[in-house]
Amino acid sequence: MARMIISSESVNSYGTWIVTDGIDLTQFKKNPIMLYMHKRGCVIGTIQNLKVENNELTGEPVFDEVREESQFAKKQLADGTLKMCSGWFEPLETSDDPKLTKPGQWMFTVTKCRLNEVSIVDIGGNDDAMVLAYNGIDIKDLKLSEGGVCAALPALQKNNAQNKEKSMGVIEQKLGFTDKMSEIDKVNQIDLILGYKAENEKLQKQLTEMVAAGIADAVDGAIKAGKFTEDKKEQFLALGKKVGIADLKLTLSAMASIAKPSNIINGLAAANTSDEREAWTKLSEVPSEQLMKLRKEDKATYAKLYKAEFGFDCPVIKD
Repeated sequence: MARMIISSESVNSYGTWIVTDGIDLTQFKKNPIMLYMHKRGCVIGTIQNLKVENNELTGEPVFDEVREESQFAKKQLADGTLKMCSGWFEPLETSDDPKLTKPGQWMFTVTKCRLNEVSIVDIGGNDDAMVLAYNGIDIKDLKLSEGGVCAALPALQKNNAQNKEKSMGVIEQKLGFTDKMSEIDKVNQIDLILGYKAENEKLQKQLTEMVAAGIADAVDGAIKAGKFTEDKKEQFLALGKKVGIADLKLTLSAMASIAKPSNIINGLAAANTSDEREAWTKLSEVPSEQLMKLRKEDKATYAKLYKAEFGFDCPVIKD
């Protein structure tokens, strides 16, 4: 596998550069781990045969091909699709010595650092595609390809417009500042942004409360309609918060009402009575305890059975 540049002394997108002779390789040589895109746990191999020459740190990637990422990276590197590796450096010492300052630099120079790992990456901040981290206690990964201000390094204190523009440009652009704005204009702009933020938070709170009220009304309506019992209320309120009021209403509309036991019993009794009456062919077959009930509640059936029993029409039944 071809040798790859891990670090050189060119200025990177964070406005700094790393002194090659100041890179501590002690720990890395004990565990020359190679990751994919700096993802912890995504080990794809190791970096072997490290060399420091011509102010460059280089090494040879060795893929273990255990993970799919390792197989893909090896093939893409061989095909020339991937071309960059990226070192994760932990700055230990920095300097603002003018003798160590290069054109285009606007952050302190990294004079001493520790190499923690090397990754195969798609895009880096420069030819070395480094990823910087600061201190061993609270490590914050900073990808050079993203640009911006590096919190791990102090900015050089130079009284020139170019450095000021670089150090403040990102923040000022986010706030909508322009070169023609006075300090008062900038303060007013910040107040305006804070006002928008407060109003947005207020509207978001109102919207949340309205949605919660709508969900509660839908759930209460479903309970009244007999879709489910009161003890299931909290469960459906939680469902509404998760899926939203529209999907909750669709779910509730598809649910059938729960049949009451009394309705079921009465329905079965009515069905049984109807079946029994259809089986009678004449009045003498009607049980004596149901005869008066039949005469009172179903006059038509009583008259039909009466005629079948006696051969002539039943006299008019008066209530």
